[in-house]
Amino acid sequence: MRALKSLFNVFIIISVIVCAVPSINCSAESDKPAAAADVSVLSKYVWRGFELSNDSLVVQPSLTVSYKGVGINLGRNLDTEFDDRDPATSDESSLNETDLTVSYDRTFGSFSLGAGYIYYALDGLSDSQEVYASLGLDTLLAPTVKIYREIAHTPAWYVSLGISHS
Repeated sequence: MRALKSLFNVFIIISVIVCAVPSINCSAESDKPAAAADVSVLSKYVWRGFELSNDSLVVQPSLTVSYKGVGINLGRNLDTEFDDRDPATSDESSLNETDLTVSYDRTFGSFSLGAGYIYYALDGLSDSQEVYASLGLDTLLAPTVKIYREIAHTPAWYVSLGISHS
């Protein structure tokens, strides 16, 4: 995973440059490969219900390549004032997570189905792995439900229900 993290550091520079442009897509046709770069700037980082940041700015760049429904995403988490909850250590900037997601998504009329695998490389913690399945509906508020299953350490299920409009 160390090589993956080093490779991603190179991609961080590329993603910052690419994200300066509002939207980049390698092709308008769905049968050709597409690539996207995103950067989220957040006030907190919450993972599986646990707040992993404390009064800091969190930056999450990611790169995605997809082709015919198959996608690969590489993402990173930068906490500008990482709080490890240990009073004996100072809070500092930390690239503390690298995620690799492999997914397959398909649309059937108004329905979308998806499945995937996520590998979380967590600095200072045991790495985590999970699989997921999703079901969405292309209608008002675009409801989507995702069901996740942790498979690496303590097997556990969790469900996410999302709504959005664009």
